[in-house]
Amino acid sequence: MRAVLKIISWFSLILLTAPSILFLAGAMDLPAVKRIMLLATLLWFASAIPSGKGAKPTKAV
Repeated sequence: MRAVLKIISWFSLILLTAPSILFLAGAMDLPAVKRIMLLATLLWFASAIPSGKGAKPTKAV
């Protein structure tokens, strides 16, 4: 389960960076970039929440 969440997390981070590069190259329009980046952000948060849920708290120094 944890490995699948890592793969989803990495895939969503790629989805966050690729549209901006394509926009700068002139291959995508701005509304499509915004839509893809919003979906990738939601996907990243969805994959990050379950993996951080079981984390052990750290001691304060």
